[in-house]
Amino acid sequence: MKKILIALAIAAPLAFASVADAGSPTAKRANKCAKAKAAGKACTLEFKIQNVKGNRASGDGDSIFARLQAQFGNLIHFRTQFNDKVVRAADGI
Repeated sequence: MKKILIALAIAAPLAFASVADAGSPTAKRANKCAKAKAAGKACTLEFKIQNVKGNRASGDGDSIFARLQAQFGNLIHFRTQFNDKVVRAADGI
């Protein structure tokens, strides 16, 4: 008994979904194309022209957002305490 109720609970929504889809314009076009392909003819679809009205977001005002440039310090530091060693090394060459 439980198996039958579970099967009905699963099958009922699927059956109603297929009935609801059959009346949709997309399903009607698909059925027409299937019939045309079965007859060996080309499927022709016609769409109505629709005018879409709306507006787009545009900037208004004086808001300007710019990235600030990062300030980096010099990574090369002169080590002045080694000057005498550098001079001695140069003399040895």
